[in-house]
Amino acid sequence: MSSGDAADSDLAGAPASAAPAAAAASPVPVDAGTKSESAPSGAADFRVRARQAKFRIAMSTLKAGKVNTAASLLLDIYREYAGTRESKEAGAALGALAEEHEAAGRYHMAQELYAKLTED
Repeated sequence: MSSGDAADSDLAGAPASAAPAAAAASPVPVDAGTKSESAPSGAADFRVRARQAKFRIAMSTLKAGKVNTAASLLLDIYREYAGTRESKEAGAALGALAEEHEAAGRYHMAQELYAKLTED
């Protein structure tokens, strides 16, 4: 196990099982349509599929309890694909994760996520 895996699994003392609630908080199924999927073709279709795959990986990582890695992936999606369904869902998942941190008393972690979600 790498040191990154250890950091993800223990959440500074929190059980790894703290992560799945945020993953389950995704309001829309992963395979639901996105705004640019009405008639994608060629390179556009590839970009849509890549964005969807990256989102699925992020959510699977979160469900697996690798919270720090998942948060990083979700933040990338949130910023890189602004205005898409995946970006909105990534923001919602990050917000739910921040709320979980706050409820568990990990205020510094919650504050960091909130700050990253409100950066320009």
